[in-house]
Amino acid sequence: MGTKYDVLKTAVDRGVERYASVDLLRAGVQAIPLVGGAIDTVLSGRASHLQLARLDRFIGQLHARLSNVEAVVVDVSSDEFVDFIVTCLDRASRARTPEKSQRFSDIVATQVSQSRPWDEADMATRLLNDLEDIHMSVLRAALTAPPGTNPFAGIKVVALTSQATDMLLDGLSVSLVSELGNQYSIVSLRLACSELTGRGLLRDEGVGRWDAPAMTYFAATDLAMWLAGWINSTTENWAESSQP
Repeated sequence: MGTKYDVLKTAVDRGVERYASVDLLRAGVQAIPLVGGAIDTVLSGRASHLQLARLDRFIGQLHARLSNVEAVVVDVSSDEFVDFIVTCLDRASRARTPEKSQRFSDIVATQVSQSRPWDEADMATRLLNDLEDIHMSVLRAALTAPPGTNPFAGIKVVALTSQATDMLLDGLSVSLVSELGNQYSIVSLRLACSELTGRGLLRDEGVGRWDAPAMTYFAATDLAMWLAGWINSTTENWAESSQP
């Protein structure tokens, strides 16, 4: 595995070098009329140091993650791979939390070991970039919820209740407020569910079921399971490894 990992590490380092070359654009930034100097000050100051620290964090996560890859299937010498790595480097350098940064390294490891279509890899990266930890926590709860009964028979459904003590419809046992209320407010959870529904990762399961209110009962979609498959080899592994 050592030889394959060395080849892979070289390809990753090549992507890092291309990403680092963005600093050459500073001359162009400085030439921007009126605000160029101010923007360059931001880029070369705290923002730059913060981004470099996040980039260093991601490189460490990526090297650790790829060292566990048993087989390199993707063509690491291809332009598509280098472009993919540069994109992940850029987005991971903007990730505020280690958890989000780690998910980008998981996507890279999945592509390296499975060589999925590049357009799918790009879409997974774009989608993950739009999702924060709260979105992933809600998705994890939806993906791991036990199948319901009665009106929700056989469907994994989670409920967004305004209080942890609110009654759930018969056949449900998972309340997002009960599970995540110690981390996020009800307003944040409601907004996260709305955004996930808008992106097709959750579907509203309450409408048409015993006069249940809209945007209260949710189930994960096939797209959510597809994304979970990028973060780890199976939905179950992703759910287990992502427990707080």
